[in-house]
Amino acid sequence: MGGTANQYQWWRGGSLLSGETTDSLVFDPVDVNDVGSYLLEISNTIVTGLTLYSGNINVSVDDITPPAAPQNLAAQPGNTQITLTWDQNTEPDLGRYRIYGGTESMSTTLLDSVDFNPWITMTGLTNGITYYYRVTAVDGNWNESAFSEEVSAIPSGPPVWSFEDTLYCLEDDSLFVDLDSLVSDDRDHDSTLVLESHINWNIDVTIDSATHVAVFRPVEDWYGLERISFSATDPDGLWTWDTLYIEILPVNDVPEPFQLVYPDSGEALVLATDYSGTGVSFTWEYPFDPDGDSLYFRFAPVDLDPVVWPIDTSGTILWFMPPDTWGGPDTVSGYWNVICYDGIDSVWSANGPWPLTLINDRTTGVVSLDGIPEEYALHANYPNPFNPATTIRYDLPEAADVILTVYDLLGREVVRLVDGCLEAGYQQVIWNGRTASGREVPSGIYIARMVTTEYTKAIKMVLLK
Repeated sequence: MGGTANQYQWWRGGSLLSGETTDSLVFDPVDVNDVGSYLLEISNTIVTGLTLYSGNINVSVDDITPPAAPQNLAAQPGNTQITLTWDQNTEPDLGRYRIYGGTESMSTTLLDSVDFNPWITMTGLTNGITYYYRVTAVDGNWNESAFSEEVSAIPSGPPVWSFEDTLYCLEDDSLFVDLDSLVSDDRDHDSTLVLESHINWNIDVTIDSATHVAVFRPVEDWYGLERISFSATDPDGLWTWDTLYIEILPVNDVPEPFQLVYPDSGEALVLATDYSGTGVSFTWEYPFDPDGDSLYFRFAPVDLDPVVWPIDTSGTILWFMPPDTWGGPDTVSGYWNVICYDGIDSVWSANGPWPLTLINDRTTGVVSLDGIPEEYALHANYPNPFNPATTIRYDLPEAADVILTVYDLLGREVVRLVDGCLEAGYQQVIWNGRTASGREVPSGIYIARMVTTEYTKAIKMVLLK
């Protein structure tokens, strides 16, 4: 077939291959695109009209080149599963991917395969166990790539709480609990778990994010059973919640401090032993008890015999009349105080004890033989405390202009009881607990003040309703 006068043309699948005019075709390198049926056409420039054709020359290519190994394999653990992802291969004849692995590193056990898609979720795994994976790529001629880099992951379920039935704490105390001892995670992520408490009304809960120590502080003076919900979230975003019961056990609360009210500290009172009613009324505040217990009091005088003596009461007022047997001494000085009991604990007054002097009126020398007082005097009102009225006595040794006014503790005038010139003698006036306009005044301490050109004095009066 040789000769310089020959001409050659190559055809493939009915199409002329341009540029191919030699008596041979060379494939270098061989490519899958070279597969096909070829035909050679030969003509001669000397012998015109003579054209020879070869038979069909069929070319096939056996692909023995494997794909590239998959790149950037990654593993994302979940609950009893792990999701594998990798970069898509670029070979046009890629057929599938194969997944190898198990619980041992570098395992050659084929686990599964997937067509084209560069991801797969391995299910049915055991939480807390480490799994190892590698992936290969396979082309249409079953050429398999080398293994990808190996990855490992540990499937993890949500954290698990294991609360005791009930925890206990004393009222007004604090309870410290290591929550790491009460929650666990398949991947041992206790130190990185996010632990939170949720709404409750009677116990404040704070959780240290680093140590997971929870501090429970009940509302002051509250006791009872409280339910607190906790949630735990692991680094994979899996979370769970459970409920803890805390019982706050009651503890007796001591009554709060209270004040002595009347007579004032250091007061000197003149008492009559002629049944005229000039006794003394001891008063004090009723303290607040956080537990709402019934309170009892012991009036505790010291060195005030034989005028007053210890006594127990549930009230805050004690009225004492001097005994008709008080023959001496004419002056008694001592102290008085009050202690409060709630049945378990006790507390003394916050401002006691108060000194007190009691004077027998037989020794005052304020009454002359002719029945005219020898000096000015404003006596303690009686009764005191009172409701609704009290009597105020005062003495005038001579005729005088007298103003007797009642004030409240802010210094505001409540009512003027006396305003004018009075004859010498023993005087008294009754206050009905009302203002000058007739309006009732509230409970409290009021001041009665007597003023003359020669004498000024004030006394305290207690109105209790």
